[in-house]
Amino acid sequence: MSCLSNNLIEPHQVAQGFNNQMIKGNVTQNTPLTRAFFSTQNVEYIRSEIERRLRQHTGESNIKLVLTEEFLQTMVDFAFRNQQYAYNPEKGLPRMNEWVINHEGEIILLSMRKKKQYERWILNGDRMRVFPYGLGDRTLHAKGENPQTQSPYLLNHPWKSQYQKYLDEVLMVNCPTRPSQCNVNPPKYPNP
Repeated sequence: MSCLSNNLIEPHQVAQGFNNQMIKGNVTQNTPLTRAFFSTQNVEYIRSEIERRLRQHTGESNIKLVLTEEFLQTMVDFAFRNQQYAYNPEKGLPRMNEWVINHEGEIILLSMRKKKQYERWILNGDRMRVFPYGLGDRTLHAKGENPQTQSPYLLNHPWKSQYQKYLDEVLMVNCPTRPSQCNVNPPKYPNP
């Protein structure tokens, strides 16, 4: 767990990370917007708002957001890309907060879904072992179109019990017992 604990940060460390990465690196300067955006109170607001929205969306009450270096990098990216609000924090701060909340909330929500899927499929073993095949070629065409494709000549039906039906309907082949005795009658097209 030492690798994970090196990645965790506290809200007051977000401003330090921005200063180390962007200001000491001579990439940008500190502005009224960056001072407000990276303040401890604003980071706490973003954290609590993400938690509130995730609780509301999932219905779970035990959601707690842990700040990481990736969260810091997201905030730095939004601050760097939106320098047009640098001296207008009244307009820029609410917009950037909303962008960060939406961006991080979506990532966390997708991660939660994948975790639940992993627990259900892998840990509990509750998954389909064999996925059923889709509907046949003929049911997909409601308007009567007849696409020309070479795929029936290249493929086999994977279920042995359905092979004869596959030959009859898709390949239009009459094959009573063995493939060597098959009578292949391709459809005849009228000459123009």
